[in-house]
Amino acid sequence: MECRQWGAHFPDVAGIAGQSTHGAQFVALSGGYVDDEDHGEWFLYTGSGGRDLSGNKRTNKNQSFDQQFEKMNEALRVSCQKGYPVCVVRSHKEKCSSYAPEEGVRYDGVYRIEKCWRKVGIQGHKVCRYLFVRCDNEPAPWTIDLSGARPRLLPTIKEFKGAVDITERKGDPSFHHLLSKIHQLVLDVSSLFLHR
Repeated sequence: MECRQWGAHFPDVAGIAGQSTHGAQFVALSGGYVDDEDHGEWFLYTGSGGRDLSGNKRTNKNQSFDQQFEKMNEALRVSCQKGYPVCVVRSHKEKCSSYAPEEGVRYDGVYRIEKCWRKVGIQGHKVCRYLFVRCDNEPAPWTIDLSGARPRLLPTIKEFKGAVDITERKGDPSFHHLLSKIHQLVLDVSSLFLHR
């Protein structure tokens, strides 16, 4: 809810904001799936779905069926295919990450999705997985690195072995002019809400 108030991530519960036909604009790292791995400059993100959320089960953490590349998962895949930037917020609810803020939520900059795939996850059902790599012009909030959008090497991801439906970003990842506009827009919207 806090992100929604300052105009960064509009869904109340969902970790992905976007449209399956146009791509994703925001993701929230908040400890939603046990398969997630956060390494700061890059992270492995698990898509949405695969859980029975009917009735009174809105917080069910157990996978009960396979995730598919549809709805928000497809939005992330479109962003991967087209090289669209995705803004990332981290929540204090992400207990397994040393990059999560101690309280509340924090805007952590712009990332791109280099690859996405499906594989059997920790709970025994297929999950959609996404490799996010930071590409922001601003230094990360947890570092004093002043170089911002320096080229970053892709990490070695062991779980590609046995993965299916792998999709890779094509083309030049340099969209710095767009990144600076998105970053400025987020700052402008944030300042509007902070000054009210």
